[in-house]
Parts: sequence; C-alpha cells; structure tokens
Amino acid sequence: MACHSHGSTLESDLNEVLEDTVNGLSSLEKQRNSQVGQSGRIVIEDPRRSLEEEEKILDQCHQSLARFDANKSQVEIEQDNRELLNSKAEDREELEMLELSGPRRQESKPSTVSPKTVKFYSMDDPSKDPIVFPENVTTKWHIINYKLVQEHLNHNESGVFSFALWDEVPAPAKSYHSQSLWQLIRADGEIIPEGVSRMYFVNVALPEGRRRWYTVVTVKNGEKEEPIAVDVPPTGNMTCCSQDCTNIWSHLEKLWEQKPWTVEVIYPINTDDTTPILYRRFNDTTVPAEQNTLYVIVGPKSSPAHPV
Repeated sequence: MACHSHGSTLESDLNEVLEDTVNGLSSLEKQRNSQVGQSGRIVIEDPRRSLEEEEKILDQCHQSLARFDANKSQVEIEQDNRELLNSKAEDREELEMLELSGPRRQESKPSTVSPKTVKFYSMDDPSKDPIVFPENVTTKWHIINYKLVQEHLNHNESGVFSFALWDEVPAPAKSYHSQSLWQLIRADGEIIPEGVSRMYFVNVALPEGRRRWYTVVTVKNGEKEEPIAVDVPPTGNMTCCSQDCTNIWSHLEKLWEQKPWTVEVIYPINTDDTTPILYRRFNDTTVPAEQNTLYVIVGPKSSPAHPV
C-alpha cells in the first residue's frame, strides 16, 4: 500500500490513504467472492488468514492517519508562525506609515561627548600644563605612577622619577584659612573616587635611591589657590638650608626670589595653630613632611626687576 509522499498536500495525502484502504478491502472482497463452492455459497479456504489480511489493511490505514495527524499539527504550527510574522510585518508597515505622516524626527548624530578624563597637576611646578589620562586607567596608584614616569621619560626629562599623589578636598570653613586642603594618597588600592577630575603629583625620587622629604604649601595669589611642594630638611636637621634662614618667612622669600610675586602673609593651615610664624624655623618639626602645612598669601613684586 502506498504511503503519502513528502511533496503532496495534506488533503491529497488523506485521499490517498483512504483510496489505498478501499482498494485493499475491495481486493480482499474479490478474492473471497472468487471462492464460491458448488452450493453457490462462499467458501473461504483459510478464514484466519483472510481476517489477518483485513486487519493488516486497516492497521496500515490507522498508521497512515496517525502520521497524517502529526504532520497536520506541524503544518498548523508553521502556518500559525507564518501568520504571526505576517501580522508583525503589517504592524511595522503601519507604524512606518504613521511616522511618515507625522512630524519628521531629527536624524541621530554621532555622540560628541568626550570620554571622562582626569588632569594631573605638578606640585613641583604649577605653571606646567596638566597631564591628562582617561578616567578608566586612573584608579590604581601603581598604574598612575607608572604612566607619570613614562610621560616624563617620553618628554626627555632628566633625573629619576617616582611620584606621590595628592587629592584636593574642601576645607571646613571654620577651621582652615584656605578653601581647599590637599591630602596625600597612600600607595594602596583604589584611589580616585567617581567624579574626581583633577589630582596632583610630586616627584619624590632622588639620585642614589634616596627619598625626597617635602611639605605642601597652599599659595593664594589673587583669587587662585594652588599647592606647591617645598623641600624640608631630613629629620633631626635644625637648619633649613645652607643659608640657615632664621624663620619660615625668610626661607620662603629666598626660595621663591625668582617668582613674580612676594610673600605677604603666612598662616599655619589650621586656624587653631596660633604660634607666630616669625619665630619658627623651617624644619620638619614646625612644617611636618607629607602634610599640607602652610597657607601663604602672595602679591606682585613692585621692583622693575620683577615686573608684574
């Protein structure tokens, strides 16, 4: 008995199954009719075999119908999917027609927003332009230190380099003369909080593997405040330098004599410290290393040798 072919439709497959079943039963009936005895009655030589053949024909029909139902279910699923896709396509076409009939939307333009960056300012020479790094590579102290060293080497700067990093924070109004304070960042872990756009660095490396000792002085020039690193003598040295300045004021004046400004007023950074600066020597006892210690107000020099 022929089964339905893959290329036929479900309707033709069903007709073919029924036709094969009818033909099989008709053929079996003809065989029975041919077995007519002398009395005119049908005599089946092997009734069991005849019945088995009839059951076989009907079983094949049932199996074919079962396959037909399975194929029908799959086709119905595929047809539903096609109808769903067609419906979505029609919805898209309708939406496009509505958009075309309404106000025209502005074409999107490539984003011009620059990636976030952090600017690093030198405390050794505030007049230098800042070094700019992308924010995503400035979260670890050792990475920033490495990149700063490479930046200096790339500009053929002489000397040895290793950098300390400082962060700027707002100063409590009642406790400090300055608007900002600078705090040393220790060399461990995450260092740049989200939103920080500028930081400060000091080169602490000296020849022969020695380490530089310095304090940070806040210099106010007009409305601008900026931090400047100033060397302090090693611990135990009572004199500030070879000239043995008598006090902090004299030392800073000599140190900055080439600057276009002069020292006008000096305060301890903390307003609670009332010790007169005039009586202090410049050493690590009065201006501790690695701290923001002094607040210095400067003004323009009036001498022709130092034009404003």
